[in-house]
Amino acid sequence: MVNVRPAGPDDAEGITRIHLIGWERGYADLMPADYLARRTAGQPARLAQRREHLETAQGRDQTLVAVDGVDVLGFTNFGPDRDDPAIGEVYAIYVDPDRLSTGIGQALMNEAVTRLRARGLAPVRLWVLAGNARGLAFYERYGFRPDGGRSSFVVEQPGELPIELPELRLSLDL
Repeated sequence: MVNVRPAGPDDAEGITRIHLIGWERGYADLMPADYLARRTAGQPARLAQRREHLETAQGRDQTLVAVDGVDVLGFTNFGPDRDDPAIGEVYAIYVDPDRLSTGIGQALMNEAVTRLRARGLAPVRLWVLAGNARGLAFYERYGFRPDGGRSSFVVEQPGELPIELPELRLSLDL
């Protein structure tokens, strides 16, 4: 049975694993393979950063995990919007790619939205890569809608010009 709860330092390894494999599989057609490989190669440093963040989190943002026993199956990170702290933002939500379409993402989003609403942070925004059809479909099924916000995710590549990938901002009215 899947349980959604606040993340702790002991969840850092599972969160980091899901984050990296989510990028590897979810963005394989959107980002250069060598960029994704560099992210994976940096796993030890990412794990240390994640553990430190979870040990020192002071409440501005929160991380929740979906677990089955001790196995982390997904996570979300959320808090005040980076541009307007009076509204909410889902910074990240990832589910183990082998467990997609099982309700884990829905459970994580439900809890994140409930907690943002309880903090008076509404509406809720998030950013999605324009080419991320699966993610966009999930968010739209949940009720998020494009609100006109646009940005770019910059992929730095050693010895080459950076690549700018378009991002769309979506909002959920609560």
